[in-house]
Amino acid sequence: MAELKSDAILQRFAASLAWLSADPYRPLYHYVNPEGNLNDPNGLCFWQGQYHPLPKGPTSP
Repeated sequence: MAELKSDAILQRFAASLAWLSADPYRPLYHYVNPEGNLNDPNGLCFWQGQYHPLPKGPTSP
């Protein structure tokens, strides 16, 4: 778990979430991508007692 706390991508997502959580128009119920565009959602994965959405990765031009 210590490795996850020092991961640069997870730190960037946490900073993005903190900044976006103040947006009064950001949906609270529907899934919103932490940053960037959200491609086709492929389904849910049950992991560590919670469901997680699995969108496709970024597309290349």
